[in-house]
Amino acid sequence: MQLDEFAIFKSCELLYQYYDKQGDTSNAAKYQQRLEQRAELEYNAMNERESVFAKDPLCVHNLSQDQLNDFLGQITRFSNIKQVCLVKKQLAFLPHLPCYVMGFSIKQGFIGKVSEQVVIQKMQVLHEQVKFPGEMFLICLDLVENKALHKKMKKLPNAVILNR
Repeated sequence: MQLDEFAIFKSCELLYQYYDKQGDTSNAAKYQQRLEQRAELEYNAMNERESVFAKDPLCVHNLSQDQLNDFLGQITRFSNIKQVCLVKKQLAFLPHLPCYVMGFSIKQGFIGKVSEQVVIQKMQVLHEQVKFPGEMFLICLDLVENKALHKKMKKLPNAVILNR
């Protein structure tokens, strides 16, 4: 359990079942309690990571220069991406497992607007072709509903990692 924290839930479940079958109610109760605590922690962490809004606390990404260079090397292959902001969402649950937020802006065509279909396609391509440095939210900064988030991201030091 100490080597892989995501094995805690399953390990506690198995130990609870084992001690319960053995009639060892004291140890069974101990592992049942640990199982319930871990389930609640993972549930809260999952909920916290399901979305990102402008009201959410954000901080600098803290990637090493090598990690950032590797990531940028992958992103710059997409010639239609004109700007990328990278930050990290501050988390209350499992904060040692970072949740990054990558905002991107697409070079716009003649009409000066990006369609939702183009955004969806770009997100899908990014998910398939880019190895992210951890859990990552992709946000299109061109969409009106992300304007406040974009403004907040740009205020953080070193958040704008690509601007062309």
